[in-house]
Amino acid sequence: MAPIELPVGIVTAMIGGPSSCGCWSDDHDETDADTRGSRTSCVLRDRLVVHRQGLGLACQNEEYETRMGAAVAVKVREGYTHVAFGDLFLDDVRRYREERLAGSGLTPLLPLWHSVPTRDLAREMMAGGLKATLTCVDTRVSDPSFAGRPFDEALLADLPEGIDACGENGEFHTCVWDGPMFAHPLTLAPGEVVSRDGFTFVDLDVVDGQR
Repeated sequence: MAPIELPVGIVTAMIGGPSSCGCWSDDHDETDADTRGSRTSCVLRDRLVVHRQGLGLACQNEEYETRMGAAVAVKVREGYTHVAFGDLFLDDVRRYREERLAGSGLTPLLPLWHSVPTRDLAREMMAGGLKATLTCVDTRVSDPSFAGRPFDEALLADLPEGIDACGENGEFHTCVWDGPMFAHPLTLAPGEVVSRDGFTFVDLDVVDGQR
């Protein structure tokens, strides 16, 4: 039987400021609270280390590759050997990741790759207790009102035809605030809603007392 690889860290790229082209902000409170509140089976909470990599506001591929390449080199020197991605079926994305990591010392893992149809995967996550909120919506393919909605069966029923149930094509992005990997749920309050560049974003603020 092949050995089971257990996660020991979480990697996140932070893009900051209101002019950001990304789908996330540089407010680290949610990431910090998420790490403090998470528990993965057989993994001690204090071993799930957050590895943040800041990106510039321009968010061009060249800068992304330079900064992430430097971060990868640091992690290899620290003894890390593998990095897992949540990609589901986009061949070009998988090829890009494999090409960028080739020769780096980090081996990419894609445990969900073509595992089940994405609508089934979404329902499996919901049935397993995962709770999430849509924080970014591509308004070129769906209505801005989807921003801020819970990731649930009602959402799946309302998604326009052709929208992937897991947002794999970038149709939407989510913030997970509860699930079997959490010791307790995060309490998040909706904040400012901003529309720009064909996307609608909603801020989620950690309620005082969980920071």
